[in-house]
Amino acid sequence: MSEMLFEPLFFTDNNFFPLDAFESIEEDWDVRRTRINSGEIDVNLSFFQTPRLQFSSVHYTNAIFMEGTPPQGTMMISFIKSSDNCSFQNNILEPYELIILQHGQEIDFLANNAHTIYNLAIEEGFFTRSFFQYFNQELHQTIKQQKLKIKEKDIESFLQGMKSILSGFQHLEQKMEPHLYNNIEQNILNSFFSYIEIENRKTSKIKFDISKAREILHENIDNFYTIGDLVEELHISSRTLQYNFKSRLGLSPKEYIHYLRLNAIRKILISGDSTTVTISTLISKYGFLHPSHFGVEYKRVFGETPSQTLKKKQ
Repeated sequence: MSEMLFEPLFFTDNNFFPLDAFESIEEDWDVRRTRINSGEIDVNLSFFQTPRLQFSSVHYTNAIFMEGTPPQGTMMISFIKSSDNCSFQNNILEPYELIILQHGQEIDFLANNAHTIYNLAIEEGFFTRSFFQYFNQELHQTIKQQKLKIKEKDIESFLQGMKSILSGFQHLEQKMEPHLYNNIEQNILNSFFSYIEIENRKTSKIKFDISKAREILHENIDNFYTIGDLVEELHISSRTLQYNFKSRLGLSPKEYIHYLRLNAIRKILISGDSTTVTISTLISKYGFLHPSHFGVEYKRVFGETPSQTLKKKQ
């Protein structure tokens, strides 16, 4: 058996806690979250870890945009349950579609409403070998040409099965020797595979590269860069830009850069020193022309004033 990726551990809590507190308990994940709606985000988390596998159920009470990468040495397989569209890597996810990534590949996920993410992070070699044994297909070739989905008829059984695995894990002996987890991990993975179907990918007719537009907006987050500048730089019409952002991300480009800038300011306020960081300087740096309007917008999104955020560091 290979070296342990995770320390065997079980955690569940029926209470919700603020997003900032949730981010502080993560160690192995390089994930950055951006609020893209008004109001606070609370999180409910349950997870367990074995030496080669981490399974979690995370419920967010509001919209969110996530970037990052899975832990080194792992594959990440995610299923999102939401009443609204979710996008991944600039495309709307199809119903019941799975997200599959390995370390180094970018988590690029946006949900426009409350949602639950069921996530399996698993040792890459273990997952690829088990996938081949179960489906008689090479994983990396499969995900290049096809997509993996939860069978529509089995969706409720799948969700209940994941919850049962999660709740049942608390009865296991926490101090077991690592090799004793082998059969447990294999059974969990085979159960997961039993709900999956493989489909051919649909040919996309979209020609506009929205990733380039997003990259430019991120690069100019603290510049006086406008959507008009973006249209001119990309040599496209404003209508094309608006349509692609709304249809594939659920946000207009103006809303997108607006939330990026608000979140960037908040991160500086949270990590900054009140003796060296001034709100007025940040407002000017990130292109907010009217301080009073900025204060209203900031409180609408984060539920507190900028000065209240800054004082938390004192």
